[in-house]
Amino acid sequence: MVIAQPDRVVAHGVVATRVDGQRWRFASLAPSPQTAPGGAALISIIEAGALALAQLSVQLDPPASDLEALRVLLGGDDETRAPVTLESAVSEVIGIQIIADPDGEAHVLATSKGSGFPPYTAVFSLQLTGADRDVVKSALSGDERRVEVRYTVEIDGTETAISADLAAWVRGTLPA
Repeated sequence: MVIAQPDRVVAHGVVATRVDGQRWRFASLAPSPQTAPGGAALISIIEAGALALAQLSVQLDPPASDLEALRVLLGGDDETRAPVTLESAVSEVIGIQIIADPDGEAHVLATSKGSGFPPYTAVFSLQLTGADRDVVKSALSGDERRVEVRYTVEIDGTETAISADLAAWVRGTLPA
């Protein structure tokens, strides 16, 4: 999906706003899982009796290939293509949370400050039991609104939450 206006474009998982000329700032529409070289999401869960060990590797910015596709889109057609500079609109990641909602009672499973620089990555290792174990397993099976990955960031001096449903990652339905 591409939504294009002269100074604002939504495409490739970001909203991009023209700063001036061919200089653009972008902010992700949602975080995404980091992926292995073959493209598989770096998400796993291992069950050991009543305990489950889950690992999630996440990033705020879309993959480099998506940002390059955005750069090409913003540069115009082959005859008029000009170099495009992309800058992150995120000035700070305040925190990253994994939030579970087993029964309408949302609570934080884990927090991180992340890497501190683009693509703003974080790796979570979770030891899960009881309802938390069940809700993460459910999300990894594709059940929506069970586990959320939320980045709280600062953009233009404003605190903003950017989040994704873990089930959307499993189903491959991230914003495009």
